[in-house]
Amino acid sequence: MRRFAPKVLFPAIFLLACALQAQTFRGGIEGTVTDSTGAAVAGAEVTVSNPATGLTRPATTGDQGYYFFNELPLGDYSANHPTNADLVIEIAGSSQRRDRHVKGPLYARAGVPEYWIVDVGRQVLAVADGKE
Repeated sequence: MRRFAPKVLFPAIFLLACALQAQTFRGGIEGTVTDSTGAAVAGAEVTVSNPATGLTRPATTGDQGYYFFNELPLGDYSANHPTNADLVIEIAGSSQRRDRHVKGPLYARAGVPEYWIVDVGRQVLAVADGKE
């Protein structure tokens, strides 16, 4: 009868235990929120939900529009962000022209009834009615 030497058996058990420990029953969802021009949307609220379990988790996109949900139990999820708004407020330092002439028409086409542009440098609030 042949015996396994401890020098071979113990490392094999250790490697098997490490491989089993790496298994997980969780996953993640990631993505980027962009507007209709393809520009990243920073600060967008994104929510993932699993209707079967009732689990929902919110997140806010970073500077590049990126969001990430980690450690989600396995299942079917949907990720979404608000598709309508009653009011949009833009905080502008040097982007007033873009906010008014590029984003303004996009908001109007999306049906946003009113949006504000806060010019922090000049301390001025511009109100647009969504028809521009």
